Amino acid sequence: MKRLARVGREFVWVVARRACVAWASFRYGDLWGIRQTLHLAPDGHPILKRVYLDQLARKGAWIGIRARFEGRPTFPHDIFGVFISDGAVIGKNAIIFHQVTIGSEFQPDSRFRGAPVIGDNVYIGAGAKIVGGIRIGDNCRIGVNAAVSGNLPDNTLAVCAPLRRLRVEPSSTTLANRSHYYGQSLSARQLRERTHPVAQGPVPTSPPVVPHARTNPPGTS
Repeated sequence: MKRLARVGREFVWVVARRACVAWASFRYGDLWGIRQTLHLAPDGHPILKRVYLDQLARKGAWIGIRARFEGRPTFPHDIFGVFISDGAVIGKNAIIFHQVTIGSEFQPDSRFRGAPVIGDNVYIGAGAKIVGGIRIGDNCRIGVNAAVSGNLPDNTLAVCAPLRRLRVEPSSTTLANRSHYYGQSLSARQLRERTHPVAQGPVPTSPPVVPHARTNPPGTS
């Protein structure tokens, strides 16, 4: 009976959640319409807020209800992994790719406490990090995986550190040559032995066995 009751509660919760999502989508449009409604009255729609947070969690994202947007931003790859702090201010025509973080800094000894203020027509590449009370000027372009911790004037192009090439492996260890091992259950040692074979020299041979000369004890012939 307990198991049946638990299954019943889970079924009711799933149906209720889907009904709330359908109602919110019909009433307010997409997720952005729901966020804009909550932004105007963050404490006035508890059910709508629950729907909004549930949809964000499904995509591993967080866009603060109190964050201020001057216009609707563009998310070319949806909002997967996007984090935008409650105190952030983002201007018009922003383009924000996935895995972007626009976060606040609250350390007491930090030089840039607070949340970022981003201007108009800013392009933010995938994986970029903008943290602290800094200002990003208009028409800036921030490259992939760039970490921005200081102010950027207008029309700035900011990119991350250049790639460092550590070594060049021989052709026998390229991905094309070892890809057929990935489907097998090989240990790290077995994979290393197959991709980096140990040079085999001549097989050492043991010295020939020389029989000892038979000697007769004294007094015998």
